[in-house]
Amino acid sequence: MHNDCPTRTGYGAFGWGKAPNSVAGKIVNIPGVGNLDLTKSGVARLLEINSKRIGNKIGTKIGKGELPFPISKAGTEQARKAILETLENATDVTPAFTGTRGRNTVYDIYSSVTGFTVRFRKGGVFDTLIPGATGGVRP
Repeated sequence: MHNDCPTRTGYGAFGWGKAPNSVAGKIVNIPGVGNLDLTKSGVARLLEINSKRIGNKIGTKIGKGELPFPISKAGTEQARKAILETLENATDVTPAFTGTRGRNTVYDIYSSVTGFTVRFRKGGVFDTLIPGATGGVRP
């Protein structure tokens, strides 16, 4: 989908190396967090619950030039679509870890199809959209 973003699979729910199967459409257990529902209905629920937060967070990141989308309503919609497609086509899910600022327990969901990582906080709260793979999902 986004050719300018690196696409990698690796460390995640399955350990080092390329994930043997996609985690898309499955319920994945994340130790310390619980079950993550990546079925179509589960993804729809996550996005619905986080709709306002997603709009605020991605709007800010697009405005700062941190996401490869135009600064416009269309750019925001493209970013929302990238989040949806990343969750629907997830290839790796990291174990829970302490976020960069040290305040939240987070986990990353990466898709080699979209080349994006979606980060959620414990409790299913959207944290951010990241172009490319994070350290947790790099080979």
